[in-house]
Amino acid sequence: MSAKQSENSLELLFYPRNIAVIGASNTAGKLGYNVFKNLLSHNYPGKLYPVNPGADEIQGIKAYKDITDIPENIDEAVVIVPARNTPEVIKKCCAKGVKFVVNEVAGFSEIGQAGKAFEQEIRESLRNSGTRMVGPNCSGLINTHHEMVQSLGIVGSLKKVTSG
Repeated sequence: MSAKQSENSLELLFYPRNIAVIGASNTAGKLGYNVFKNLLSHNYPGKLYPVNPGADEIQGIKAYKDITDIPENIDEAVVIVPARNTPEVIKKCCAKGVKFVVNEVAGFSEIGQAGKAFEQEIRESLRNSGTRMVGPNCSGLINTHHEMVQSLGIVGSLKKVTSG
């Protein structure tokens, strides 16, 4: 981030230099597969870090067991794990200093008290951490000017829209 940019800038949300996909998968049809496949197939220009404790590689890319195992600072983490695991994952993202979390997980206040408790844990981790979050229940971000497609569904070709 340049000196001109404010700490409140959303630039790294829409133009991240790297993305960790927590819950990335090799299993076609799983949402973690779709998100990672979209980033690869749309030629995302930054570094990708798939995170899955049960895999050594995801879709041909070296995988990490935990976000804390990634040696780099992370601009953005896409979270697509079961709701019950999300508070701990986001706590780790905050501790690592991840700038933005895109929480694509469902199963929070819309399901009742258990989901509300998960949301409260997440809020407490985010408070004073410096990490900002989009979601939960987010279906992913798309920025065609950065070849970044994080959609839950497989997305075909997209066109950049230009003015004038």
